Amino acid sequence: MTYSVDSKELSGLVRQTFETMQAADVKESVLPTFEKVFGGVDGLLTRIEVDKSVGVRSQDLELRRNAFGINKVEQEPQEAIWKLMWEALQDPTLIFLCAAAFFSLFIAVFVEQRPYGWLEGVAILSAVAVVVLVGSINDYQKEAQFRELNSKKDDVQITVLRDGHLTQVSTFDLVVGDIIML
Repeated sequence: MTYSVDSKELSGLVRQTFETMQAADVKESVLPTFEKVFGGVDGLLTRIEVDKSVGVRSQDLELRRNAFGINKVEQEPQEAIWKLMWEALQDPTLIFLCAAAFFSLFIAVFVEQRPYGWLEGVAILSAVAVVVLVGSINDYQKEAQFRELNSKKDDVQITVLRDGHLTQVSTFDLVVGDIIML
């Protein structure tokens, strides 16, 4: 099934609507464009092959998802743990401790040449590594939990007209052509 409108045209209309958030601006700029390009609501429904008394047919759901995409905004990938570790290492206190540890190692090994003098420097570096690891892992887990909570918060049940009946669907399951009951 091919539709006489594509996802880019529809995305452009949605983008234009959200860029002009004032009601007067939408009325003056978006609605005339909508009327001209799509022929108003009835014209758009015709172009996306939806009967306003029936709504989307269940057998067309997958075709619509393939033609127009799914109703989800792609999230940016979560930051890698290595990047979080690098950011943690940018802390001035940790930089100072690393410098002190390397200075201590240099003095102990090359100047004083004590048999176990290197332990102080290694102990400081170990403490820095523990602080960086614990902080980075904690930040990574918090970000993962935040993303999960956000996805649950965004999953709202909406009443739509499908197959001539009102039905509840997740916002993530909406397709182009669904008639939403407000």
